[in-house]
Amino acid sequence: MGCCVRDHQGHFYMAMSEWCKASLSPVEAEVWGLRQAMSWMQNMDQEQFIFEMDSKQVVQNVHSAREDISEYGSLLEDCKSLLATKNNFKVVFTRRKANSSAHALARKSINYASHTIFNHVPSCILDILNEEMN
Repeated sequence: MGCCVRDHQGHFYMAMSEWCKASLSPVEAEVWGLRQAMSWMQNMDQEQFIFEMDSKQVVQNVHSAREDISEYGSLLEDCKSLLATKNNFKVVFTRRKANSSAHALARKSINYASHTIFNHVPSCILDILNEEMN
């Protein structure tokens, strides 16, 4: 799982990477990643958090009023609960290309022994961030 946090101008703030041993479907992995990112951000003192997801299905499901009883339903319900209680959280759909830094961090997560927080730009996303800022 990879998460890149940026400020309102798109500048790097921090990043997170975590490897999950479980075999997850792509949708389960997206929901798990969203829940991890929301949990990570819930105690941070920022005005607004926008979680950009490249899975339209996950974005629609997290905004749905219906209870999800799928394999990843409990994770999704956790996300819905956090979204309902944190009015500075917003989940939106974005194209995959706009989410490439998170995917690069997720691919690299297997190289880290545990949950890793980066307070500096990791080399695996440096070129991506530079390209996006230009």
